[in-house]
Amino acid sequence: MICMLISLVLIAAYIVYAISVMQGIPWSVSDTYYQLDKRGRPKWLFQAAMIVPAFLLLPAWLDVSPVEIQFLAFLSGVGLIFVGAAPCFKLELEGKVHYIATGVCGVASLAWICLVGYWLFPLLLFASCIYLTYRYQRPMFWVECSLFLSVYLTVFCLLL
Repeated sequence: MICMLISLVLIAAYIVYAISVMQGIPWSVSDTYYQLDKRGRPKWLFQAAMIVPAFLLLPAWLDVSPVEIQFLAFLSGVGLIFVGAAPCFKLELEGKVHYIATGVCGVASLAWICLVGYWLFPLLLFASCIYLTYRYQRPMFWVECSLFLSVYLTVFCLLL
């Protein structure tokens, strides 16, 4: 539980930091890698913010997962680690790794959430994306944040 909470705090702190540095909402969480560099801030923070929280969340995530679908939690966590390991999505080869890892992470985590019965979290959070996109634009950023929050809420509920 403690590792999961530290994981959540780290990823949330990074997102808040990136928004404050950019003084606005980024196109996506991944775009913050380039935006921090553009503003003279350490871009490796993006990598740390993807890799470290994934490692901290995985033990609790695997622990609460039914054996039949543990592979989805594993794929999602490893997908996020690869997103951090291949942050330069504008490069040809690294971009392919980044996008594939992002897709694996997103699809596997959404499938896992639905299969453990907490489909209402992403449904409600994705519905809030409609308003946030209308208000602030940047749909990909809101979808990513909604999925992060859905995973953390689901793992937290299963830990209780």
